[in-house]
Amino acid sequence: MNCRTIALVLLAGLFPLHARAIGERPPTDEARWSEIFIEGEDAPNGIYDPSMEYGPDGVGWMAYSAVKAGKDSRVETRIARSDDNGRTWHRVAKVNRASPAASTLANGEAVSGRWWHETASLVHTPGDAGREWKLFWHRYLSRQPYRGPHDRKLEIGWIAYSHAPYPEGPWLDEVALFGAGPFPVSPFRTRFKLGEINRDLADYIILTEPGTLFYKGRLYLSLQAIRNPVLHGGKVLADTILLASDRAGEYWSYVATLLTPEDAAPYAGDWFTGSNLAVENDRIFLLVAPEQLGNARTGHRGTVVFEFDDIATGRLRRGDDGAPQPVKFLPPQQAKGGQSDYDEANVNGGIVMPQFDRKHLPRLFGIYSTGKFIADDRNLKNRPDP
Repeated sequence: MNCRTIALVLLAGLFPLHARAIGERPPTDEARWSEIFIEGEDAPNGIYDPSMEYGPDGVGWMAYSAVKAGKDSRVETRIARSDDNGRTWHRVAKVNRASPAASTLANGEAVSGRWWHETASLVHTPGDAGREWKLFWHRYLSRQPYRGPHDRKLEIGWIAYSHAPYPEGPWLDEVALFGAGPFPVSPFRTRFKLGEINRDLADYIILTEPGTLFYKGRLYLSLQAIRNPVLHGGKVLADTILLASDRAGEYWSYVATLLTPEDAAPYAGDWFTGSNLAVENDRIFLLVAPEQLGNARTGHRGTVVFEFDDIATGRLRRGDDGAPQPVKFLPPQQAKGGQSDYDEANVNGGIVMPQFDRKHLPRLFGIYSTGKFIADDRNLKNRPDP
């Protein structure tokens, strides 16, 4: 199976997934939903993919995707600011643009469309002078007009990276940071290939949905990593993996595989996606979205929060049966939702979750405050104003 065939298997929506038993999942938490409207944002079909980071001065920043659907579809990364701990947000920067793309691949195939920029993750790394703020996201080519998953050319894509002295910018030109297996296809290249970082990672071919955390001088990066279906009987499988850098992103090492498809079964998921990393009261957590594929309920099915026993070794808290032990489960209020993020300084919003519903035209995509903390169940409605 060549690179193009592998990509079509992944993108066609014909996912040959085996049935999974649905086990017992934790009790759900009652959220108090409030849609976040970002002042100055003009995305015609809404916003998605939140990533929050509060600076040492208490100012909150959120990277997010601005979405235009339809024939001239676009996804771009923008940044908003909050000076009231998540009560209100206003746009301050546009990091990238869904610019036209055209190239001839090494096999002679001509491709064209637009560059899409999705699922950005924002992180503050104090001490890295002039590069204190870092952004990681998934960049790939989408054919235009976009008609469905066949038009998303993930084999022409990578995990991108940029840095800036301040969240408002200026943001340095993008670095094509991580690829996996045979992707991206030639003539595109990335600084690192996953299999070169660690031979145990050579099975992966697509990377997406980054999450970041800077903790005790170390930069962590979680990713959804999709395995090569050729090596797994044609099945499309994805794990959540963790990388780390002790050199502010200049070099990377493999820490651990955090979650496998089997771990998503109790949440009606075929795998986990949309990972984010968060701290509360010096406890470290992993937020992930169960994703179900290949039937009428396809989509993200909420947010599950797990706790690390030791992030330095990538060890999640697990029970006697080896299954990771959940701290929280938040189902979406709308048709689909997950890929949440959290910062303990976001006291007027708590966990934020993106949600999608076709009934909400033209704002198909939205980001919502849930009013829920991770480990602390304080009721935000009863909190005094800061």
